[in-house]
Amino acid sequence: MTTTSLTSSSFSRRRSRSASTSVFFFPFFFTFFFLLSVKIDRIEGAIHQYEDAYFFSVSDAFIYRGGREGLFASKEDYYSFAGREDWGVVAPAGLANGKSYIRFNKVAFRRSLDAVADAGATAAEEEEENGGNENNNGGSEENSLVQAVVFEVNDRDRVGFVTEDGGRRYCCDEELAKTSGCAPGRVIVRPKVEMQEQIDPETNEKKMVEVENVDWPWVTDAYFEGADQLESRTVDDAVSIEETGMYYLWFVICDPKLAGTTVNGQTAWKNPSGYLPGMMAANLPFYLFLSLAYLALGICWAINCAIKWKYLMQIHHSMTFVVSLGMIETCVWYYDYSNFNTTGFRPYFVTIFAVVVSAARKAVSRALVLVVSMGYGVVRPTLGGFAPKVLALSGAYFVASATLDVVANVGAIDDLTSGARVFLVLPVAALDGAFILWIFTSLSKTLAQLQQRRQMAKLSLYRYFTNALALSVVLSFVWVVYEMWFKVTDAFNEKWEADWITAAFWHVLNFALTAVICFLWRPMEPEKFVGNKSGSVDANDSFWSEEEMSAMDNEVAAAGGTSAHHELGGDSDDEEGGGAGKME
Repeated sequence: MTTTSLTSSSFSRRRSRSASTSVFFFPFFFTFFFLLSVKIDRIEGAIHQYEDAYFFSVSDAFIYRGGREGLFASKEDYYSFAGREDWGVVAPAGLANGKSYIRFNKVAFRRSLDAVADAGATAAEEEEENGGNENNNGGSEENSLVQAVVFEVNDRDRVGFVTEDGGRRYCCDEELAKTSGCAPGRVIVRPKVEMQEQIDPETNEKKMVEVENVDWPWVTDAYFEGADQLESRTVDDAVSIEETGMYYLWFVICDPKLAGTTVNGQTAWKNPSGYLPGMMAANLPFYLFLSLAYLALGICWAINCAIKWKYLMQIHHSMTFVVSLGMIETCVWYYDYSNFNTTGFRPYFVTIFAVVVSAARKAVSRALVLVVSMGYGVVRPTLGGFAPKVLALSGAYFVASATLDVVANVGAIDDLTSGARVFLVLPVAALDGAFILWIFTSLSKTLAQLQQRRQMAKLSLYRYFTNALALSVVLSFVWVVYEMWFKVTDAFNEKWEADWITAAFWHVLNFALTAVICFLWRPMEPEKFVGNKSGSVDANDSFWSEEEMSAMDNEVAAAGGTSAHHELGGDSDDEEGGGAGKME
């Protein structure tokens, strides 16, 4: 084969691969711009906004759940160690001040016109019964109220009353008031019992005694002052967080006449270092370190490619793209969380961009592992008829993964119910299973071919790769079992501080596998690539044989024809000696 024909065929292959690459990236850009076309001004996060939100009927009450977040306790000496515990946090002056709180900002309640009419009629009847005495209308006003309740997840049993049949009641009536001491028409809240250290007056010794904290769970009232009042007074209080925990905010109505009431306003949930919720707080330093790790990997890979540029193949460009996606993804996620921490909102553009890049990185990474398992760049110079199938599976995975990530990250941080999550996770899990099955099937065939042809250097390379994949699959299985146990045993998010680890593991595993592939398939001289242990080149272990190169040229020449076949014999890896050219 002459140098001119090799150059010509190489140029044709580059053009063909460029066309395939353009087709491959089309769904990414299409999905990206489609998501950007959706009109959403901003994404809720630590700033929970309420815009005409309706209450839901729960047992004997009407409840609207105003938010749920993990909050760390306030710190008095925050600045003395903030640089160590929250390295990488970017916050404006005064935000990372060590204070943790839930602040109500103009939270008001609006009742329906029917409720106003009923309240007016009730007030008129009471006025008649009392002979026009306007001062004796307290009963109506006492019931025309909405209460806000803040409690920690471990104090959830202190809100409401468990009946004999196992049910739960949230509102007090005359009957319950006699037995429990609650106030009729109000939400039932039992004070938290705390252990305090006191000095015994008789012995002057310190001892621990139980004391009721009447200020916790925290409760505040919003009255409709007057029978004709459409809106209640606004709530502008703030709850200081003194203990680390998962905190809930409920708005509760016990008056059935206020069933159509809506809530407006917003609440700000702040941690000592900023607005980033406690469940996400560890993601900020994690993505910082991961972006640095990808940067180090990218620098090492770029240096190696620059030194060995003469030996670069198409698969090396694919690996460069995967490493670049990893760097971009981690940097964008870090910026997203940093902005979230400083403002309490997640910028829509940045979050969508991070989601799309993340989904693209996942799809391309899996496609890279698959084509490597097929022997692309080592056993076969092209994918042949497998290329459309790989692209189809990767595109489907991108769409499924992007959908899951968009729903999980775009919107309030606690909006995604477990049922919706399972519904969206199933397609991703099924496609992951398809990738794993295809990868190990292809890997088994590639190992068998290398073993049969006694290409020992390539066989050793693929054995290392197989061991790395097998280890990653075992770790993945163990981690999935751990995640299931974690979710089952944490129905109320009591382990919220460790929740970030479940997602971080997959990023670390992906980075490790990418680093292994970059090391095994690094650019190198053909002599080193196929050399045996003595350093000489095995005649049976050439990189690509003349027959393979000839078959590849024939495939390019017959492109678009119906008789073109892959050098391994069409789409089959099992045909020994089939096709226009045979492997050694």
